[in-house]
Order: sequence, then structure tokens, then C-alpha cells
Amino acid sequence: MKSLPSLEQLNKLFTYDKETGTLTGKTGKAEGYNSSGYLRLRVDNSWYMVHRICYYMHHGVEPEQIDHINGVKDDNRSDNLRSVTFTENMRNVKKRADNSSGVTGVRLLRNKWEARLSNKSLGFFADKIDAIYARYYAEVDAGYHTNHGR
Repeated sequence: MKSLPSLEQLNKLFTYDKETGTLTGKTGKAEGYNSSGYLRLRVDNSWYMVHRICYYMHHGVEPEQIDHINGVKDDNRSDNLRSVTFTENMRNVKKRADNSSGVTGVRLLRNKWEARLSNKSLGFFADKIDAIYARYYAEVDAGYHTNHGR
């Protein structure tokens, strides 16, 4: 991931309101959204994600990756942003649009309910609720975020 401009330069260019998550340019503003729906802006002809800059300006350290805890991509309040590893970030993803069971990691396969976590089968169950419980307890044991699959 591309390094952010220096904290000194960012503080000259922007003010960050940690309560509202607003990043205001002293000479400009955010320039729209990228194809994934995140706010972005340009500094010295390079594009940067606004949430990364907000985190950096508030905490003083560059994040590895940013997780929007509530899943709202343009909610850049300081209490909604956390620095995470790639693996941690994947543990707070939304339920896929093509999910047919209503529960992340649970699917109907050959008349049995399968529970899966991290591409590993947790078993097959005659009852859907048993598969849901197996998935839930595996998530807890693996340290998944409570918002995973919301």
C-alpha cells in the first residue's frame, strides 16, 4: 500500500473533525468516491483514501488496513475506524448478496446444511439451526468481529 504524505503536510492541507468524521481541505476537498464506494482525494497528483488520512491524522500512525466498524464506507468518525490486518478486515465483511440461507457460512448442499468458516467445512447438519450454531461458535472461537455477516 502506498505511504501517506507526512503528517505535517496533511495537517497543513486539512483539518479532521473526529466527532463527525469530516476531513476539510484548507485548499480543497474530497474529490468523490472510488469504484468501491470509498471517499478519495488527491494530494500532489496521487490519490489517497480519506479514511486512511483521517485515521493517520487522529492517531499519528499509518494504519495497515482500515475497518469501518459499522460497515458504512464514508463514516470516518474516529470511533468507527480501526487499524486491522487483512485477515481481521475479512472477519468484518457483509453477508454476500448471493447468500441463500440468510446466514454467512451456511449453505444447503445435497439436502444437508453445511457450516463453513475460512473455506473449511465445520460439518453437515440435518437441521439448519444446528449449522448456524456451529458457524456462530466457530466465529467466536476464531475472533471474528460481531458485525461479520451482518
